[in-house]
Amino acid sequence: MKRHLKFIALGLGVGLLVGIVLTLLSDALGIDQKTLQLVLNLLFLAIVLGAIIFNFLYVRPFRKRVYRQSALLEAGKPDEALADMEQMMEDPRVQKMKYMKRLCRLNMTAAYCDLHQYEQAMVIFQELSAEKLCGMEELVYHLNLCICYFYQGQEEEGLLHYHLSQKLFDTYRQNKFYGGNVAVVTMWAMMAQGENAQAEDLLEKTRKKWDKASLQEDYQRVEQRLALAAAETTES
Repeated sequence: MKRHLKFIALGLGVGLLVGIVLTLLSDALGIDQKTLQLVLNLLFLAIVLGAIIFNFLYVRPFRKRVYRQSALLEAGKPDEALADMEQMMEDPRVQKMKYMKRLCRLNMTAAYCDLHQYEQAMVIFQELSAEKLCGMEELVYHLNLCICYFYQGQEEEGLLHYHLSQKLFDTYRQNKFYGGNVAVVTMWAMMAQGENAQAEDLLEKTRKKWDKASLQEDYQRVEQRLALAAAETTES
């Protein structure tokens, strides 16, 4: 929807500029106001419809493809998703669309993390760090970066980034699609701070609420970390 509005806004801007030029020319060419108004109305309609049609025919197929890649990630099939993402990134049309390129790269970080290819994910994080992200893009970036730190054993960096992003994470804790991911990152932050009992309690609650396939390995990793911490406590 936001993309449609941007195209329409651009169309309105161009239409306004052309309208001003036509108005100035109408005096010189002797065009009456009624004819001028008809020309401006048709021009406005053509620009708006043209922008919407362009967005629908040119951008929509790639947007659907990104949604399909996200569905593969949710289904626990990161290898299939990544293969399609890499193929999509080779398309010259995608390289010209900053938004679509950025969205695909964000999804690639999730796929790399799921495949335990953290170094490749970190390369993309570094590239995206200079870009302005907002909404879900910003959330996905910080979620994936946090989990990448934790899964590489860089707990200090992960905990620091978690606290820097906590306000953003709090906004999405009950989100239908990302609430479970926020909970997983929170569990790792708790464990990094020695709050293992709280992490175990959150794990139990989260499993009941978010049982999607893409989170099962994350839950298992939290369990393994908790078991390791319990064993170390017993030995000491």
